[in-house]
Amino acid sequence: MNTRSASPPRVSQSEKDSSRISWRSAANMALSWLKLSLKIAAYIIFVFGVWNLLIMIFRLPSYMVPAPGDVLTSLSKLSAFYRHHTLVTLEESGFGLIIGFAAGFICGLLLRYGGRIGRAINPLIIASQVFPKEALAPLFLVFLGFGVLPKIVISALICFFPIAINTFKGLEATPSAYRKLMHIVGASPWQRFVRCDLPFAAPYIFASLSVSATLSIIGAVVGEFVGSSAGLGHVIRAANADVGTERIYAALIILGAMGSLFYGITLFLGRVLFKRYTQSV
Repeated sequence: MNTRSASPPRVSQSEKDSSRISWRSAANMALSWLKLSLKIAAYIIFVFGVWNLLIMIFRLPSYMVPAPGDVLTSLSKLSAFYRHHTLVTLEESGFGLIIGFAAGFICGLLLRYGGRIGRAINPLIIASQVFPKEALAPLFLVFLGFGVLPKIVISALICFFPIAINTFKGLEATPSAYRKLMHIVGASPWQRFVRCDLPFAAPYIFASLSVSATLSIIGAVVGEFVGSSAGLGHVIRAANADVGTERIYAALIILGAMGSLFYGITLFLGRVLFKRYTQSV
């Protein structure tokens, strides 16, 4: 009895091409990450080099400008200390940004489509930005306590205004020809919003979100300056009292890294979540 050996399954040309494309995209992604890492490393080395050079040229005392090595030593020896306070500031600024974005987006919608409600809240939105946040922070501490909640409120209050105004301006940026076209085809209000108004407003919204990402950290630190027992603002205030400038500079470096992280996340979200909107404009 003749038996035929089972032939191996054939791989189609399309599967080979898709495999090559996936490997190529993975290699390109790895290469882009490598280039980004090298750029960041080169930038850090350049900044630290200029930092050391300025100290040597102007003979700056350590209590005024500590050496980069002293700051790095502080970050290394007190890593658990900085990690705890960084997580507190991250929590405050992260929730502040999320709440500020949601409130600003809703206010922008009300300003554009709310009619009388939009006209009524417009003066309130402007008035909320007239008072300095440093003056309002003690009041929030009195009403909300010394926990993370008043810092979140201050951070959200700083964030929501640019998002509200840019959302309103972006929704108004739709050309009249597109609106007439949507009216002719009988589109519903929801369809006009999603397919016409939002694509033109998306660049405005994400531009304001990128700005608010850094403002959220400023709001959290302002609240920590006024009254707190944790957070990077508390670290800076406590270090200023005993002239611990290396801790001040270490906290500032962490805050700069946090701002860059937040800014990068908002750019990533803008490219991924609303990619079809930004490309259609």
